[in-house]
Amino acid sequence: MRYEHALYQYHVDFNPAVPSSAVRKAMLREHKDVFGNFYMFDGMQLFLQFRLENDVSSESSERVAHLSGENLETWISQ
Repeated sequence: MRYEHALYQYHVDFNPAVPSSAVRKAMLREHKDVFGNFYMFDGMQLFLQFRLENDVSSESSERVAHLSGENLETWISQ
């Protein structure tokens, strides 16, 4: 039996910049509906087992935005 595996790498930008990797990871966890439960994220690079539908994607982080008073966006690109 032969298994086919793939790993897709994406670069993640935050607007405005978020200096804390813990906060960046919390922002990404808000989007489990997009990424699922199985992903790796080091604070800048996102690794998934599947390819995202769009080459560039933008997600808003409402919970973190509420705490900071700013509209925070996460940009994901391949």
